[in-house]
Amino acid sequence: MRFTVGKKLGISFGAIFVILIAATATTYFYLNNLAALETDLFHQRMPTTYAFASLQTEERQLVADLRGYVLAEPHSPERDALKQDIAAVLVEVDQTNETMRGLSAHFAKAETKGMVHQIEVNFGVIRDAASQIESAADSSDKEARSRAL
Repeated sequence: MRFTVGKKLGISFGAIFVILIAATATTYFYLNNLAALETDLFHQRMPTTYAFASLQTEERQLVADLRGYVLAEPHSPERDALKQDIAAVLVEVDQTNETMRGLSAHFAKAETKGMVHQIEVNFGVIRDAASQIESAADSSDKEARSRAL
């Protein structure tokens, strides 16, 4: 069977048209995947990363304030200011933990939810330790104050 020039052109344009449709469908599919990744990145992963970084900053601030509180003279304005700073940092920790809890509700992985829960437990321990350090710093026992450092 002999193909005429018209049939050859028709088959060629048909093949190019099929390739174009396949390329368009593939591009559309991958763009939808990219949109899903973008949503995941900007609405879940980045806020989570910022919340973790915020918790680290708050933890460092809490430790610094507690050290200053232990070293400050009892009943001094500096110590009162540090006690207020400690309370403010603990409020920020609570707010960040609440943010993390809200973000973790959208996590698909149970291990990530478990990590967020463990962070909350760890900050509960840190909060208890902070209370004990404040109590030791307020005592007249120099040995207790030294241990608090």
